[in-house]
Amino acid sequence: MTGPRRVVPGVFRPLPALIGAVLLLSACVAGYGAGRKAQVLGGSMQVGLAAGYCIDESSSREGADSLVLLMGRCTAGVTETPALLTLSVGPVGSGAGIGQDNAALAAFFTSDAGRKMLSRDGRARDVQVVQAFDEAGIFTMQVRDRAVGDYWRAVAAIRGRLVMLSVTGTEGAPLDAAAGRQLLARAMAELVKANPAPQG
Repeated sequence: MTGPRRVVPGVFRPLPALIGAVLLLSACVAGYGAGRKAQVLGGSMQVGLAAGYCIDESSSREGADSLVLLMGRCTAGVTETPALLTLSVGPVGSGAGIGQDNAALAAFFTSDAGRKMLSRDGRARDVQVVQAFDEAGIFTMQVRDRAVGDYWRAVAAIRGRLVMLSVTGTEGAPLDAAAGRQLLARAMAELVKANPAPQG
């Protein structure tokens, strides 16, 4: 098994518009049933959930062709690490080119525009991309934000859609770097497993 591959900055222009389209959501999501999977976007995707974590329906948003889901520990009594998982899924076709040039993704997210987009407060100077690499075909970053501390974010294309997943610690319980990376990998693995590539 090989380790993560470091990426070298390049150029990636379409990403800002795609991310903006994903985040412009206002309608609340419909109720999801219990279990390890949730059907979303009219059944075009399945959200596979990491064990011990559930969707926060009151804080999640779903539009006609994109969504933002917030997830946390199902109950305080579970042994899973306290964390907030945020999943953003873009429209059909928004994942075109994602994963083919991770160097370009690194270039964007380390630029002023990319760091501003990552920033909780919208200020590029408040964000540092600590590391960025390819892990099993998924672009992965460790981000340091002055407002929320260190967190992890993954960017991938699933069923042709731009998918972004972040893992952040909770207030009063900062997320250990190793634990955050492990949880991000688990959650992404569940997403990929729940949405196998179409057989052609």
